[in-house]
Amino acid sequence: MEVAKTLSSSKDKDDSEDYLFNPPEDLVCPITHQLFKDPVVNSAGSMYEREAILHFLESSENPVDPVTREELTGGLFTVLKHRSRVIEYRESVARTCIDIACRKDCDQPVKYLRRAADLCSEVNVEIPGLTPECVEQLRRSSDNAYDADAMKKFAEGLLSCGDRDKAAAVYYNLLTVGDDKDRQAELLKRCVECWSGASGEPVNYTYQKFTEFVMNQEAFSWGQIIDIVHKAGISEKLALRLCEELLNQPVEAGSAHWNEQRDVLVKYVGIQCQSLKDKQGWTETEVQQILEWKEKLSKTREIRPRGTTRPISALREHRKPFFLRKKFLASVVFGIANFIDGPNIILKLARTVPVLYLFNAKQ
Repeated sequence: MEVAKTLSSSKDKDDSEDYLFNPPEDLVCPITHQLFKDPVVNSAGSMYEREAILHFLESSENPVDPVTREELTGGLFTVLKHRSRVIEYRESVARTCIDIACRKDCDQPVKYLRRAADLCSEVNVEIPGLTPECVEQLRRSSDNAYDADAMKKFAEGLLSCGDRDKAAAVYYNLLTVGDDKDRQAELLKRCVECWSGASGEPVNYTYQKFTEFVMNQEAFSWGQIIDIVHKAGISEKLALRLCEELLNQPVEAGSAHWNEQRDVLVKYVGIQCQSLKDKQGWTETEVQQILEWKEKLSKTREIRPRGTTRPISALREHRKPFFLRKKFLASVVFGIANFIDGPNIILKLARTVPVLYLFNAKQ
């Protein structure tokens, strides 16, 4: 695109910025000194913004050209080709400003965000990341001061559009501003979420991108990043995996990264020890709860140890008919059966069983 070519061919940064913030003269209305929205040409061959030239002609006595003072004899005609050029300039410059605002070395991202918002607000051009909430936040602040809220909304807009790398870059830029540990932990957590899976849990892609992020950034040491990860409570697994990835990086002995790897190793061992301590504390808590539960249960009913059964004598006593469980009842049944004559099998049993029971009870 035209802007991209201009930026790449320009050797002077000021020249490229001048093109971004100062459009070519043929795209600017001589009356309003603003970019054209609806350019029209008059009979003198001059181009103006329709609303501006109509207002000028209504307020003047004679229809003359505002610049050349030449008398006008015809009407106004829309210049569609020029309108297309203006729209192309707006869109291309807005996208370039968005790209610059996402760079890690950009020290005034809000300045470029506001420029992109201004270019797109007056035409129907959609730019990824420039959500209505972001544009509204930019309008609330009148200067190019670093507006963290606007940058957050911009990152959220990029993430919703699927541009995860740019969203993570914006969160990183926010991360480098100030030294509030809680705020840094929150921003780093959002940065990791840009690379997480659909469930929000870290995946292999998350570990890969996060390791690249730590290796390429220069604002924090590796140890500081691990401390922020641990403080953010993102995932113990993520912190350990990051340590392992950093420890596996080939570095030269005595270099800056060599010393950083030593720091990472110490933190890796510390996280592992803390994890074991937490697991031991959890186990002790669970055991204590089980013991308390058993103690409460023992007060309400007798607890039979697992694997034990009732005594054989108790089982035998339970299986006997109710009238044979007591000696007195057995004697009564035996006596009644003796007074009744007959060969009935039930009577025979009624005479025999009580005798056997009484005999067994004496043993």
